[in-house]
Amino acid sequence: MGLMRFNNDEIFISQHEAWTLLQFFWPGLQMQENELTDEDISFGQGLLVEAIDGSYKMGYAHALFDAFFMKVPASFTDVQKMIKAFVKAAAKNWFKHLGTKSLSDAKIYETVRITLARNFKSVIEIRRQTGELIY
Repeated sequence: MGLMRFNNDEIFISQHEAWTLLQFFWPGLQMQENELTDEDISFGQGLLVEAIDGSYKMGYAHALFDAFFMKVPASFTDVQKMIKAFVKAAAKNWFKHLGTKSLSDAKIYETVRITLARNFKSVIEIRRQTGELIY
């Protein structure tokens, strides 16, 4: 699993926000805010993008499951009804963070947070112990 990397001019979060994100993924992480480099901030922003994207995908899959699970279509009309129900349920996920709408309303599912924290635990541990961020 790879994270997006950002150049300095593509970073939209502050050092404090990056530190807060790292604490969100790894509560009790023993790193000080002033220790964070531009690469650490890029890493934090990459985690945020991945978490939002993963939660978006999870919401999409949940809407798909709710619309189709255990519903055997008897006719084309029934399929159309299921698709309509699915689109209605998924629309909240598709448009949650599109256009000019603020990302402040985006949700991060706990399972997504835990998965990302587990997948990148060695990265943050190496960074903490050696000062090098390798991912």
